[in-house]
Parts: sequence; structure tokens; C-alpha cells
Amino acid sequence: MALDVLKAGAAIPRKYLAHFINATPDAETASWVRLGDDLEEYKDEYSADVDKKKNILGETKVKVKDYEVSGSVDPYYAVMGEPLFAWLENIARKRLVLDACKTQILTVRLWDGATGTYVADEEEVVVEIKSVGGDTSGVAIPFDIHHTNKITTGKYNETTKTFTADTAASGSGS
Repeated sequence: MALDVLKAGAAIPRKYLAHFINATPDAETASWVRLGDDLEEYKDEYSADVDKKKNILGETKVKVKDYEVSGSVDPYYAVMGEPLFAWLENIARKRLVLDACKTQILTVRLWDGATGTYVADEEEVVVEIKSVGGDTSGVAIPFDIHHTNKITTGKYNETTKTFTADTAASGSGS
């Protein structure tokens, strides 16, 4: 898709950074739903744990120790028959907490890889429902995505809509 269009030195259009969420985390096979249908913006916000110390030489030493990463999906409109809606509605109706709110997010770089198979990172996340309801636009269930830093690198196959982990050891961001 993107590999035919993008040339060296060209800015990468936003649509080539794809975010998918697994709408069936308890199933044997992931059901990847691409985020963005109603979103004008989605970004992962990074909040770093930074340690700064000034030494006796007058130098400041800076160490980035960890990141807390989260993103907000707002708006998200309920669509009948859509697996993400069913999963979010279940969390909201039953006030589910802890592991019942865990799933995976898949970040796919549609500019990196062979056509149809792209570099991707799968990460465990926890979903937090923000509200249910909304205005006359439709039933909204906006939610936040909190990353756990349990990351697996691999490839996303656009045709089969599957993620395959790299054979080399994957790690966490910490």
C-alpha cells in the first residue's frame, strides 16, 4: 500500500501509522479492529520518568528510567455487530476491572516492510471506559488505552489481518 506511494524525503501521511485493538482478547484468535473511523486525531502520549542530578562538576546528568504511555479514543461511536462495541459495552455494563479490561494494541508502520506485510509492535494494554452516552451524534463509548510496556515486535499481514511475532527475542520497553 504505502510502499508504492512514499518516496525518500517525503513526509509520511498520518494514515500510514495504523492502530488496531484486539476486540476479542479472550478468544484464541485476535480480532483486530482499526481505530480511526470517527477520530480526527489519535496519538500515544509519553510521560517519562526522568531522573536529573547535578554533579560536583556542575554538569547535569539526565536518565530516562521508564515511560508511561497512553492514548485516548474519543469519540468512539457504538456500531451494532461490531466486536469492539460488544467488548466495550460488556466492560461498561458489568463495571469490569483488572484483567477483564486487558487486551492488545497493534501499531503498524504501513511504510515499513514489503507490500502487504508491515513492521508492527503488539503490546498488552488496559482499556478504561470514560463514559457511555453522548449527544445526538450517536451512542458514544470513549475510552483510554493504557500501555503496559509488554511489547512484542513482528509483522502484520494486511491480507490475513494477522500479527506474527519475530523469531528473535522481543522485549519490554523497560
